[in-house]
Amino acid sequence: MNATVKGRRVAIPLPKDGIALPVGQSGDLKTWADSIAHAQLAGQAGQAEIDGFSDMLLQATADSAQRGATLAILWVPYALGGEAGRIEVRDYATSPMMPELPELSDVVDWLTSPAAGATDKPEVVYGELPLGPAVRLKFQVLSDPDGEADLSILKNAVYVVRPREYDCLVMLNVTWYAGVYTDELDELADALAQRIQIQ
Repeated sequence: MNATVKGRRVAIPLPKDGIALPVGQSGDLKTWADSIAHAQLAGQAGQAEIDGFSDMLLQATADSAQRGATLAILWVPYALGGEAGRIEVRDYATSPMMPELPELSDVVDWLTSPAAGATDKPEVVYGELPLGPAVRLKFQVLSDPDGEADLSILKNAVYVVRPREYDCLVMLNVTWYAGVYTDELDELADALAQRIQIQ
């Protein structure tokens, strides 16, 4: 999967059980969603479940686009269980509105500020990725996905990278609901971070 940043492309591999979401694309997204839903649930569910899966894909695409993702992947290891995790990539380049890119420490300050809503002290680790200097943050926030009173705990694994050869900033964010697939998605986030490329 890839997305354009200043004429080049940020790319990550599509993981097993991942469904690429067409953020930023036009066209008949309903037909796309229906096709994916049928492929995922063929022989396992009735039309109501297939329609629900299609609606989930469209809503997830809209959600990721609204959050400014340039790449988005839905992680669905068990189709009848729906979305188990979300993988999003954002890229930032200099512009008249942002003539200089922030330092990694500035991004950490922003992501760990009280306004970001973390419910625990974020785990912050600086290091190196093949693409360049990076920082990894792990934290959790309260989420109200249905707009109702019940709150869920949403876990986040975030990598922020300053590529050595390009004047941009790349952010990989993997999110999931606490209690399920934590080990798998922790490992997946680490593996994807190692394979971020600019082509």
